Parts: sequence; C-alpha cells; structure tokens
Amino acid sequence: MDRSQTETEGHGQTHPPELLLSATSADAPDYLAEQVRAWEEAGGLVESSIAATAAGSPLEQELASELDAVRQRLAYYERFDSLINDSIQRSADLFQALFAEREQQRLAGNSLASEISAAAEAEAERRIAAERRRMHESLMVLMTDVGRLQRQVDGLIQQIAEAVTDLSTRGGSSYDDPPPGP
Repeated sequence: MDRSQTETEGHGQTHPPELLLSATSADAPDYLAEQVRAWEEAGGLVESSIAATAAGSPLEQELASELDAVRQRLAYYERFDSLINDSIQRSADLFQALFAEREQQRLAGNSLASEISAAAEAEAERRIAAERRRMHESLMVLMTDVGRLQRQVDGLIQQIAEAVTDLSTRGGSSYDDPPPGP
C-alpha cells in the first residue's frame, strides 16, 4: 500500500490521510457526507447479506458502530459549519453597521464644516463691510477738512494779493530802492 493512502479500519478502503486527519478542513463536512452515503449504501448491501446470516454478528455491529460514529461526526461538522456561518453573518452585519455609522459621521462632519465655513465667510464679509464704511467715513472727513483748508488757503492767497496790490497802488516807495543808510 502507498504511504500517501491510509486503510480505513482494515476494510480495504483507502483515503488520503489529510481527509482522515483534518477535522477543521472546509471539505470535511462534504467528505463525511460522502462517507455516510457510502456507509449507508454499503449498509444496505450488508443488511441484505446479514439477513441471511445470524442477526447481531460482529461485522454488522462493527459496521453499525462505524456508521453511527460517521453520522455523529457529520452532525458535529454541520453544527460547526452553521456556527461559523452565523459568525460570518454577524461580522458582516457589524461591518455594514460600522461603515454606515462612519459614513453618517463623515456626512455630518462635512455638513458641520460647511456650516462653520459659511459662518466664517459671513463674519468676514460683515467685518469687511464695516471696515469699508469706516474708511469711507474717514475719507469723507478728510475731504471735508482738505476742502476747508483749501478755502482758507485761497482766502489767504486773496488777502496777500490784495495787500500787494494795495501797496503798489499807494504810490509809496518801490521795493527796489535801497533803504536809507546810516
């Protein structure tokens, strides 16, 4: 017999050792289901041949106990498979809930950021408008003051021009004459 094959309980059936030893293999429930069907088929043949012999023979008892053991292992693997599937489903549900919550928080964060940004822009616009009003008022005051000063300067220029004209018309001395000396 090949070392890669293992004989099952001396009945001449050979199976790869990984299927016999792998209790956690994903193929184990399928393998066990096949084994149960094979044992049930063999059991039907054995039952018909046993009916001809005495009931309760050691071979029949051995086959029945092996068939029962295989059925118990299959039931165990089916329960284990069901438990794993339930855990996977719960994990998937939790991940979906987590993703939905994160998306909600992201949208809420974006909304809050938009509200804060809009409020900051409105405040900046208000401050800019207030500064423009103050600047306009200051420039208007300066324009009024400069206009007043210009009128005063124009008045002074007029007075100086009148004084010069008055002096030159009085006929007095010329400014070009030297002053009397000592």
